Amino acid sequence: MRYLDVALGGAWGRVGFGMTARWYRPLMAVVAVSMALAGGLSLLFSNSAHVVASGSYTIEVNEEGFNPKLCLISRGDVVQWKNVGKKVHRVIKPDAGVGSPPLFDSEDIAPGQISQSFIMTYGGNFNYLDQYNPSLTGTVNTPQRSNTQAENCSPLAPTPTPTPTRTPGPTPTPSPQVAALPMYCRAASLGAAIGNEGCAVTVGIARDD
Repeated sequence: MRYLDVALGGAWGRVGFGMTARWYRPLMAVVAVSMALAGGLSLLFSNSAHVVASGSYTIEVNEEGFNPKLCLISRGDVVQWKNVGKKVHRVIKPDAGVGSPPLFDSEDIAPGQISQSFIMTYGGNFNYLDQYNPSLTGTVNTPQRSNTQAENCSPLAPTPTPTPTRTPGPTPTPSPQVAALPMYCRAASLGAAIGNEGCAVTVGIARDD
């Protein structure tokens, strides 16, 4: 019996074989395929792990939410959160475990300040929320099968508030205007009998005839 020392998966081993060449050749083919497969996997993992930051993006946050709510970036890009509101905000990524510390914590972000940087090195969704208002949520997305994708992480412009349009109504009918009369004037429109309308020049003096 002869032996052949071979390396499989980084470990050396001894394989025995007979004197005939029919056992030797298949064995060498298996060893060659194993080594090629191990080298290919090593190259694949080394390329996936080698991520270079290529961009920096800022997500705005205020009392109404995050802007943009969905941030599309590539692996290795840098993300920050800017507080454009009037209250303190705190971006966290909760852990699945009950009572466990968050997987990411920006700490308090005062109005006008920018948080510490966060680098997304893996593929998938990074779902986060505001610790002081958990109803405010957002997502940072990176590609799962490559290092880059079409990036879109620009804040959206605020939607203008529509001005209410008044429905035009019927044109009001003007009220009849009564001309102002000087003192001691009587007119039929004011209740004076026909023939007695007019204006007195002087105050009438009562007398007995």
